[in-house]
Amino acid sequence: MNTVNTLKNYIKKRSNIYLFLSIILIIGFILGIILGSFNSQNMQSSLISFSNNLKGPNISIFFINFGIITFLIILSLFIISIPIFVIYTFYKGLEIGFIVSLFMFTFNFKGLIFIIIYAILFNLSEIILLFLLFPKCLEMTRLTIGKLIYHHENELKILKLLKNSLTLIVLINIYNLFMCLCGSPILNIFHFLLN
Repeated sequence: MNTVNTLKNYIKKRSNIYLFLSIILIIGFILGIILGSFNSQNMQSSLISFSNNLKGPNISIFFINFGIITFLIILSLFIISIPIFVIYTFYKGLEIGFIVSLFMFTFNFKGLIFIIIYAILFNLSEIILLFLLFPKCLEMTRLTIGKLIYHHENELKILKLLKNSLTLIVLINIYNLFMCLCGSPILNIFHFLLN
């Protein structure tokens, strides 16, 4: 019960940050749906080819995600991380909206069900972990600025936040590695929806 209260307090303290990120994600999602609806006819054959070739793990995605998340943590020591994190959140919403729109217009309702499963498998956990990571990045940026401008002694707080962020990076990358190895076989179970 204590853990639940701690989590509620953590979320309540950062509710404005989560609201802001949610709005950015939703704007990206809506724009992705609009862009996908404009391009659905042009990409229909590519999408059918893609859906027929869901085989084997894609380990390059693991390395790309690892690089992006690590890059965001390193940049959190500087103020530049804030706009980059917001742009990345917008991009994730745009990506999800675009894929949902393409599958929905190409495969109708069955495509929508398939892509919801896809989005839950490949994006939901990553977005949750990114939402947990962003406040830590903001705090590290604030502490670093305090250290540089006001000469506050924040080294221990910064190191603690880096340690917590490293834990989140490890969780994100374990999830990404699992999805690279097991995501395609799981999606192949639901491939019948696209036929």
